[in-house]
Amino acid sequence: MSFRVPCMLVLALAIILVAGCGPKKAESPEDAARMLIAAFAKGDNKTAADMIAWDTIAKRANPDWDSFANHDRRLIVDKEKEMNATQLQNFGNGLSGGEVGQSTPSGDGATVSVRTSAGQFNLEAAQTDAGWKIIMPAQL
Repeated sequence: MSFRVPCMLVLALAIILVAGCGPKKAESPEDAARMLIAAFAKGDNKTAADMIAWDTIAKRANPDWDSFANHDRRLIVDKEKEMNATQLQNFGNGLSGGEVGQSTPSGDGATVSVRTSAGQFNLEAAQTDAGWKIIMPAQL
């Protein structure tokens, strides 16, 4: 019986440590913008791509989104990512050295102010099940 208690403690600790190893979730629109800018600054394109609200972008591009099966939605999102790879990199270049300001609620999401050497502009953010994400502008 005494051996069982330490094993249970070790198992509980392992579960807690593994649970904390997942990707960080942006808790606010400002967090999402900061995380995106930091990922681009590190050259971490995978994390940067994960900070984009691809589902929201795909849904806006497909008015009949709700009629698609989940499998088809995944295919559409994957195609959006593929088609926008170059634009994503250009977007990252434009955010270089960006300083995140305040966010303002806007529709279903928020608008985040960002100041770069090229000037100040706004990023659109959406709240998703995976935290806040940035909606990449259609035209860069």
